[in-house]
Amino acid sequence: MVFVSGALRRSHTKIHAIMDDVKTTIILETKRVEEAFVDKQYVEARDQGYWIAGSRVSLESVIYAFLDGLAPETIAAECFPVLSLEQVYGAIAYYLSNRQEIDVYLRQMNAEFEAFHLNFA
Repeated sequence: MVFVSGALRRSHTKIHAIMDDVKTTIILETKRVEEAFVDKQYVEARDQGYWIAGSRVSLESVIYAFLDGLAPETIAAECFPVLSLEQVYGAIAYYLSNRQEIDVYLRQMNAEFEAFHLNFA
């Protein structure tokens, strides 16, 4: 009976060690995925505006197409083929999560455009 008990104890210890390894692996992999997602920047503020990161496409161009009812797939394929579908979805997600701030920005851009147009038309 002592032999079985010792064998069971060793098996139990091995199982716990394996479970600890699996837990550690899951935690590390989860952190890696979270960091990759969180660190991904789709929109950047530069030159007094918002731009799709790594491109010369303005955020407002993508958002106006989206607000006009175009699907992200159409925006990527037909409007801005230099952008990936991921970038378009990232820009839309950025807009939706910062809607109040971006809507103020869009109104300011429209007002500036109208003022410019009135002065030079």
